[in-house]
Amino acid sequence: MRVVSKAGLGAAAIVGVLAFGTSAHAYLSSFTIDATAKCKAAKIKTVGKIAAAYAGCHSKGAAKGLATDPVCLGKASTKLTAAFGKLDLKPPCATSGDGAARDTDTANYAAALDAAVGHGMPLANGKCDGAKTKTVGKYVAAIMGCYSKAAAKAPGTVSNGPGSCTDKALVKLSAAIAKIELKPPCTTSGNAGALTTQANNFIDTQACLLAPGNPGCGGTCGNGANDPGEDCDPSTAPAGWATCGADFTCSGSCTCDCPNTVTFSGDATAPESILDTGWTGISHRAPVISNGDVSITLSCAASSRPCGTCPVSGPVANPDAGAGQIDNRRCSNDSSIKCTNDGMCPGGTCEYYFGAPLPLAAGGVTTCVYNQFDGNITGTANVESGEATTTAFLTATVYNGIAIDNPCPRCTDAGGINDGVNGGTCDSGTRVGLPCDANGFVPNRPSFGRTSLDCPLASGGIIATLPINLTNETNPVTKTLTASSPNCGPSAPGQKCLCQTCNNAAATPCFSNADCVAVGATVCGGNRCIGGANNGNPCTVVGDCPGGLCNRAGEPTRPSACLDDTATVGIHDCVDTGPVDGEGECTAGPITQNCSVASGFAQRGCTGDVDCGGGIGSCQSANRLCFLTGGGTFQPFQNGKDGSDVLTAVGMEDTPVQDVSNPVLGAVFCVGPTGSASVNNVAGLPGPARITLTGTAVGHE
Repeated sequence: MRVVSKAGLGAAAIVGVLAFGTSAHAYLSSFTIDATAKCKAAKIKTVGKIAAAYAGCHSKGAAKGLATDPVCLGKASTKLTAAFGKLDLKPPCATSGDGAARDTDTANYAAALDAAVGHGMPLANGKCDGAKTKTVGKYVAAIMGCYSKAAAKAPGTVSNGPGSCTDKALVKLSAAIAKIELKPPCTTSGNAGALTTQANNFIDTQACLLAPGNPGCGGTCGNGANDPGEDCDPSTAPAGWATCGADFTCSGSCTCDCPNTVTFSGDATAPESILDTGWTGISHRAPVISNGDVSITLSCAASSRPCGTCPVSGPVANPDAGAGQIDNRRCSNDSSIKCTNDGMCPGGTCEYYFGAPLPLAAGGVTTCVYNQFDGNITGTANVESGEATTTAFLTATVYNGIAIDNPCPRCTDAGGINDGVNGGTCDSGTRVGLPCDANGFVPNRPSFGRTSLDCPLASGGIIATLPINLTNETNPVTKTLTASSPNCGPSAPGQKCLCQTCNNAAATPCFSNADCVAVGATVCGGNRCIGGANNGNPCTVVGDCPGGLCNRAGEPTRPSACLDDTATVGIHDCVDTGPVDGEGECTAGPITQNCSVASGFAQRGCTGDVDCGGGIGSCQSANRLCFLTGGGTFQPFQNGKDGSDVLTAVGMEDTPVQDVSNPVLGAVFCVGPTGSASVNNVAGLPGPARITLTGTAVGHE
């Protein structure tokens, strides 16, 4: 057996990286020396230093598994624009008034670097991710320092030979990354060459923008080369740091237009695409429906790249509806009717739906959920980094499920999903036996079949019309217990719960009293009259509600359904066991039994293998899942209870390549009670919910 030491592996890795780095890029060799040299050199050096500062901000956040500190980013931005402003006051300068543009480019590059490296998610990756981002930032500063020295004085030559200024910086970068990757885990690895290329493209683009006409910059549009400062070249395929996507053309000035729309298509098969609903844990780790397509518009201030951060709005019609994307504009009172305006929906309105009907089954109860967007989608998206924050509200119409193995009507269409062809028929619902086009499916639930908006259920089966605040980010989203959080129900005295309902007839889900005041109520978790003459009015005693009850709708809230280990003080009731992913397990029980995915009946509870089709070991036992919001600052230590105050959904941006990226969207929200006591009891409603959804975002011109 051959033994290879870590040192040997490290040396081999360094050699490989160096070989890639030196052969992949030719540094600028010279700068024109003229009256603008001093100002030009200072600006080049400033961009390098601030690129390192921006990278440092992302590095600190990655190392701690936290979102990048906006205050840190703001300080870096102020330094660059202030320095450029001061230099512009002391002409001559080759460029002027360009501080804001260079700051935008630099911030976008640092964000793209952060996304390419990874951002400490999970936290175990943080040390590696933070170190790599910081190291590349230092490299950018070093190379631009080399350029600055050459640009400052005659003969204007950049030292590029072996042992030179640029060579030393590259050797240092390559060795540092190789050393960092010897100590995993890292979110990404083996990508030193790609990170170096990304950095070099940024460096040369900025240097050439600050030294227009420099002999090393080319910049002749149509010369068959993607020169620094150009997004593209009409005579070549798009290449480089910022390129045109498939739906874009390269303009006569070698720039790409900013995207006008973006379509996001959810990937239900991705392991991150999961839904956790309610505090009991029984309805956690539910798979989501496939083909959740939604399109939004972008209103970028710039017409061409870099586009920066752009306001978004929507939803708008999916550009490929019926040709692979769901035709999601339907009537609110009959989802089988496609529409473009309210006049096509007698008795209803024309709405945008989010995906096909979603079948859910847990704990022996089933529901079928049709999700519509309620109002506009708003927010921002960064075209270069892929980072986005959007505010979106849904109306979830919840029906009693048909059966444990098929909660929603199934469409027998075996052809292409969303191909615009009614290749099947509805097996139940109001259009049983009528044609349908399959819109989506739930992975690992073959019994659920394919579902379709063409197969609505009868309104008599509705058990809830729930408002859902699906505000989401491509960053970790957190909700934290505070002093203003509502009190839990009587089964958890003295404790705080993350979600409750307002003291109004609608039982509006809420995190705090402020959410209730916004809808005309007063108290999150307060009693209201249920039935009787004063139905929906706030109340304190039953006498306030003649003919009704003074109470709260749904199941009395608790942090979790975990049993309490009173025998051992300090034992956590809910623990995030390995792999650490933000989901807890009840260490003292209760135990739940479900059929395995391999059995084909993962939606079923079981007492033995026979309930799962008879396969040996197909009925599996596991500790109940739980949210990590029991204990912590606002839960007094009682009989070994412990935990944290925070519920997190881990979103993650993905740097677009030719206007295509694969982000993870994260959202945490409250879900109100349904009109079914069994659904409320099994799921734990009202209660918190969390979703993470991986998908593909595609920009369109």
